[in-house]
This record gives sequence, structure tokens and C-alpha cells, in this order.
Amino acid sequence: MNKIVFTDLDGTLLNSQWQLSARNRETLRKLIDSDIIIVVVTGRSLYSAIKVLGDDFPMDYLIFSTGAGIMNWKTKEIIYKKNISDTQVTLCVETFLSEKINFMLHREIPDSHFFYYHLDHQTPEDFNQRLDIYAEFAEPFSINNHHSQVATQFLSILRPDRFQTVYDMIKERLETLSIVKTTSPLTGRSLWLEIYAPEVSKGKTSSLLAQTLGVSVDNTMAVGNDYNDSDLLEWSMNSFVVDNAPWFLKDKYTTVSSNDQDGFSEAVSKWLT
Repeated sequence: MNKIVFTDLDGTLLNSQWQLSARNRETLRKLIDSDIIIVVVTGRSLYSAIKVLGDDFPMDYLIFSTGAGIMNWKTKEIIYKKNISDTQVTLCVETFLSEKINFMLHREIPDSHFFYYHLDHQTPEDFNQRLDIYAEFAEPFSINNHHSQVATQFLSILRPDRFQTVYDMIKERLETLSIVKTTSPLTGRSLWLEIYAPEVSKGKTSSLLAQTLGVSVDNTMAVGNDYNDSDLLEWSMNSFVVDNAPWFLKDKYTTVSSNDQDGFSEAVSKWLT
């Protein structure tokens, strides 16, 4: 009987230094030896995920960009991708510009690490941090050149006191698109508002992959730590959160040790017992 482990990456499987601990690596190898399918589900772009994982990371599939794409890790083939249409991109651009909201517009898969950026007067510090990290892939947004193209996602980085107002407005105006909230992986203080094509999310893409592989939801487990893991945790029949997750997730799901204390391995052990 096939089983699948779905795990978030940053803040869940990896420790706070973005490293895979010896214990978690051993757990992954034991899962492989038991013919249990391993799927890493991350908000990172394909480029960013590969950079932190390396080519020999022990897993079977990579779901990247919060569900916008799936890679068969063994063959390195992209087997699924879903981008925002050019018409939808134009609507997003008009909305962000008219409301004076910062954004990063990421090109379509597999080049989603390239992006065009627009600043506003309330841009938090980690917007500029992210620009520094990906300086070779970033260029200023031009209304003449970039307003109508296929894209993977929009990203806006917001102060917590501003987030809900912007989120509610975006949700109302762009209701057909997938809108995701996540905590800044750079500072842990600001909030990231991400926009994807309709039906894109960690949970929906994980469900699609499980169906494709012929695995029922009751033979899956999921481990996460943040807002953007919510629908994945809700979908799986066996869900866990690490101790560094927000309180509202810890109230709903079985809590294991933090990502720095090998909570992933603890969750797998509980599931298989």
C-alpha cells in the first residue's frame, strides 16, 4: 500500500540555518527504504529550492512556488506547472499600482526566480533584503514592458499592521486568483502576500499529485509550520506542525518538537507507530 509524506521545507524539515540535520536525513532515507514517497512542498521557486537542497537530496517529488509547479526529483522533469495568464497579470498590475502597493512580478516557470519589482513608500526592510539576495535576477518594473505577460506569481511584502487591509482589498478585486499569506522567511516580522493562478496552493497541488500516484488521502501525512501550509494540513488525514508554528496551527494539529529539534522525524515516528 503506497504512502506519501508531504513536508514543508523552511522552518519545518530544515533547521533555522537552512540545513538538513543528520537525524532528519536518516529519517528520509528510512522512508525511501520503506518505499514511502517523499514530497517536499515549498514556497521557494524552483531555482531557490534546488540551490538549498542540492541535487542529491533524498526525496521523490518537489512541489515548488507554493504549488505552482511539480518536479519529478529523480528525473528532474517538471511534470506540472500553472502560471498566471497575461490578462490576469495586467489586472494585478493595475490593482497594485492604483493602490500604491509594492510588488515583485515573477516570470513564468521555470524562470520564476527572475522578477520585476515596484517599490512604495511603506515597503518593509526585507523587500530590499530580497532584492539584495536576488540582485542578478531582479530589475525594476516597467509598465511599458512588463504589464502584460504570463507569470508565476506576484509577491507583496507588507507590515503586519497593513497586511489585513491590503489582503481584504486584493481578495475582493482579484477573487478568481489564489491569494496566500505567509510569514517573512527573512525577518519573521513582516507578512508576504502572494498571488498565484486559480487553484494553486500547497494543498491542492499535493492532492493532485497524490491522485496521480494513486495514493488515497488517508495514506498521506503532512508536516508544516506556517500560514501557507494551512490547506495542506487541512487536506491530509494525518497532519502535524512543528513547535515553532503559530499558535492557531498548534491548536488544530498535533504539535511536535521545533524544526531545530528534529520535529519532522518525531512526526514521522508518530505517524508510523
